[in-house]
Amino acid sequence: MGKTPMKRKISLILTVVLAGILVARGIPALCADANLRAGIWQHLSPQEKDRLRDQYRAYKAMPADQKDAILKNYKKFQSLSEEEQARIIKNFARFQALPPEEKQQIQEKFQRWRNLPPEKKRMIRQQYWQFHQMSPMQQQMMINRYQQWRQMSPEGRKSVTGTSGKGGNGGRNH
Repeated sequence: MGKTPMKRKISLILTVVLAGILVARGIPALCADANLRAGIWQHLSPQEKDRLRDQYRAYKAMPADQKDAILKNYKKFQSLSEEEQARIIKNFARFQALPPEEKQQIQEKFQRWRNLPPEKKRMIRQQYWQFHQMSPMQQQMMINRYQQWRQMSPEGRKSVTGTSGKGGNGGRNH
């Protein structure tokens, strides 16, 4: 199956970011010096060369506003500490290693998050923060109650909460 536009965009953004890291750390993968670029190019596999060519073409074909967004994200990434950069790279590698179905679920959840109104995002962040302020025992109790609630029928949820039983997530499964 081919890549979706979202996967292509994520892949391209991360390639640009990672290439920038190489340059920032003194690895001449994309330096202005053509001799240095040629030396690195020789060590790439044919598949890596093809992928870089394809991503470069995709980048060149992008509208200016998308290129600007990638550059902005790259600059933001560069401003992070090395630890934060390493964490992001590690998380991306973990994401890439996931089965396609799990990647799709994550992308769908991310898209739902992006579509939420700012007030709903604020509320979710606040609840997340509150949860992480709880002791491990309190967190486990909360998780257990949530799992019990999820197993209830909509009618059972309604009798417990006095609401529609959707639990604030619009009835979506997470």
